[in-house]
Amino acid sequence: MDDRIRVLLASTTPEILESIRASLAAEDGFRVVGEARSREEARRLAERFEPDVVLIDLDPWKMNWIDVVEHIVLSLPEVTVIVFSNHAEPEYLRDAMVAGAREYLVKPFGPGELLSAIRRAYEADKRRRSGYAERGLADSQDSPTKQRGKIITFLSTKGGVGKTTIATNFAVQLVRETKGRVVMVDLDLEFGDVAILLDILPTRTMVDLVQEESLTGALIERCLSTHRSGLKVLAAPTRPEQAELVEPEHVHEVLALLRGMFDYIVVDTAQSFTDTVLSALDISDMILLVTTLEVPAIKNTKLCLGLMDSLHYPAQKIKILVNRSSREIGVNLEETERTLGRPVDFHIPSEGRLIVPSVNRGVPFIMTNSSSRAARSLRDVVKSVLNEFNEHDANEG
Repeated sequence: MDDRIRVLLASTTPEILESIRASLAAEDGFRVVGEARSREEARRLAERFEPDVVLIDLDPWKMNWIDVVEHIVLSLPEVTVIVFSNHAEPEYLRDAMVAGAREYLVKPFGPGELLSAIRRAYEADKRRRSGYAERGLADSQDSPTKQRGKIITFLSTKGGVGKTTIATNFAVQLVRETKGRVVMVDLDLEFGDVAILLDILPTRTMVDLVQEESLTGALIERCLSTHRSGLKVLAAPTRPEQAELVEPEHVHEVLALLRGMFDYIVVDTAQSFTDTVLSALDISDMILLVTTLEVPAIKNTKLCLGLMDSLHYPAQKIKILVNRSSREIGVNLEETERTLGRPVDFHIPSEGRLIVPSVNRGVPFIMTNSSSRAARSLRDVVKSVLNEFNEHDANEG
């Protein structure tokens, strides 16, 4: 049996195809199954060969190879897509990741970097697919009376939409509404702001956990900070370079342990589909996809919905929350829902004069301005989420 990773190459530059082909041929464990020199040929060969990995050169960017990435990800969810480009700017990386690319390499790169990226992305996707089956089996064997904490993950595909602000206020209100044990996990591992928005100075963070040989509930408890509302917080690393120490397996293990320790786990994520973020999304009971009524945000939200559909996430698991909702500014709501192909689930009205000072002081607006429209709307969101969980549990019982 041929266990080599089957790779399809796509580039408009013959020299690049030749160079990559030679790099893969010189290394055991890889087999090039085809080479595409156009967008149309890349689609056709991907569907014909169904390779393990498709390696796509995004240059020249004006040719819109991103459409090819999205097409392959949506039509062939078992295929891992890796891209590379001359562009190192964050917006290019974001567009590629939202379209479904698993790795983004910046030219020039050496054979070692390329081979490592292929192995890393391919193995991560393989683990994720096997993880679906394992978790499904484990869930089916659970006792029907066994209570598990609910994992609620906040996601956005564009910065500046207020995701973390909404997530922190949601978590605090969850404590107030349920009087239960609630923990918030900051998975924006490079630039997480949960601790700042809650005016917490953590002494330990996620990176302290993953450096231990084995994880236990007691160890996790020691790494949690406590907000004055009673909310527990597992903060992001204090330095961006520490983010690479946290692997997807760490995220899954931490969340699985927290699920047995808390009633609700609220997760805030980075604006990208990294393996660590996907690990959280996989295990989540509900995903709150936060957007605004702006064209770029709506476009990215639609791409995100398509990607999550290709990952076989149940539609009912995903809720769309429009932040800063207003009839006076932004795209018409009805037009937004037509574009997304589904209704918007929740709205938080625009109240910048209230929320901006709240953010700057590190005090959730749900605590200091509880009668505001934003606070009332957020309480409705929390109640709706809790009602849905209760109904699901009742039906399962």
